[in-house]
Amino acid sequence: RFVPVAYRAGDVAIAGLVERPDAAVTGPRRVHLFVGGRPFRDRALVAASERAYRTTVAQGTRPSLLLYLEGPPGSVDVNVHPTKAEVRFRDRAAVEAAIEAAIRGALGTVESAATLDTRPVLPQLRPVPVAAGASATAAADQLAFFVPARREIPVVPPPEQELEQPAPEAAATPESVDGSAGVRLWQIHDSYILAETRSGILIVDQHSAHERVLFHELMHAFTDGGATSQRLLFPLTLRLSPAEYGVVEELGPLFRAAGFEIEPFGGRTIIVHATPNPHRYFDAERCLREMVAELAAGSELTRAAHNQHERIAMTFACKAAIKAGQRLFERELRVLFDRLFATELPYHDVHGRPTVIRLSLQELERRFGRHG
Repeated sequence: RFVPVAYRAGDVAIAGLVERPDAAVTGPRRVHLFVGGRPFRDRALVAASERAYRTTVAQGTRPSLLLYLEGPPGSVDVNVHPTKAEVRFRDRAAVEAAIEAAIRGALGTVESAATLDTRPVLPQLRPVPVAAGASATAAADQLAFFVPARREIPVVPPPEQELEQPAPEAAATPESVDGSAGVRLWQIHDSYILAETRSGILIVDQHSAHERVLFHELMHAFTDGGATSQRLLFPLTLRLSPAEYGVVEELGPLFRAAGFEIEPFGGRTIIVHATPNPHRYFDAERCLREMVAELAAGSELTRAAHNQHERIAMTFACKAAIKAGQRLFERELRVLFDRLFATELPYHDVHGRPTVIRLSLQELERRFGRHG
């Protein structure tokens, strides 16, 4: 149920375990924080951990965590509470940022993906004491004993327009995959992608995967001047409800940044001159109508958004992604697979559902009785 964490930023080192997003629930949870070997409570650090889970769990989900923090001598005051249950950090902002980055990084690894395994496939844990007064670097080195080396996942520019374009050469794939070009992929039931890896099998939900891709790419487009759009030969004329028209007026600049060129036409009618074109199966009118309706009515997805940019990106990703039941060409499967693993959080969609379920070779052999 848990994902290993090991992180170091400047003088702050963090290690421990955090709950997998698919295993977390909305009920009670366990939170254990330690600094210098002492247990302590800190609501702000717990809030930072919850921010790290944003867009990987449903609203109201409360993941459990066990984290050890280390810093240089004098960076923590443990004498601010009679029972030493609370501490004061000299640079609280740096600690909160490190907590968020540490957990966010762990949630981007294959260990955070949902699994069909009945037993964890991890190196054996063995406690290593951290010497009193040890530097953050030494603490991180000692605490990170159970975390396998991982490579960075680069962000690559998305293929333009059609989904079946050749995959970007720089796109990253899971460590257990022998390069994207050599991965064997199959589409099953026109809804899932089966991928063979060195350590087992990945099952990818094509709709959820494309949601994560579109969300990631649009959020980056917002900071890079906006998404590209395609001018329509015949503009769309849409009549909206009062609430829907109000949403278009309020969020007009963000719709334009997302690739929709919309002009008010009076009487709650709009004319759409240009739209994004994320894939060849895209229905622009249906997508825009569903986006506006959901934004006007509100939903669990839109309420979970951190800001208006996320609201638009989440809603667009949900409505524009390829659907379950859509048959894809082999080339399209490969492009989607590569684009998914070029995102920051490839194993979770924007609703907090898994995009990938993994099955290890060890578990497969165990099920067939090849070893105990």
